[in-house]
Amino acid sequence: MVNPMRGEGSFQAEGTTYVVTMDADALCMAEEVTGKPISVVVALFDSGAHLGMTAALAWAGMFRQYGMPWEGFRDKVMAWGLPIIRDAIASAMKHAWPEPEKEANPRKRGQAKTTAGTGSSS
Repeated sequence: MVNPMRGEGSFQAEGTTYVVTMDADALCMAEEVTGKPISVVVALFDSGAHLGMTAALAWAGMFRQYGMPWEGFRDKVMAWGLPIIRDAIASAMKHAWPEPEKEANPRKRGQAKTTAGTGSSS
């Protein structure tokens, strides 16, 4: 059975294609390794300025497949290239939790649909 709450992103490094898998377990692992709630981890990751949160999400999203230890993982992220790791994480998260499609012109609650008029008032 396919897990609908899971997404993957990949990157090339060291002659290997690595896959980052984001699911609820990976997010919990990122919380555990950082000691921060996932909302903080993701906010710091989204800011683009926090190597620790990027490394935590990458490690958590790769641990089950590759079993890499946390110790020294941040150095691996830097060696692989921070931008490609960030892109893989962002892709995995986007596929795990896609944005809902938005209506072209959503109406506000209680707003009646109007029909085109002549533009003149009587």
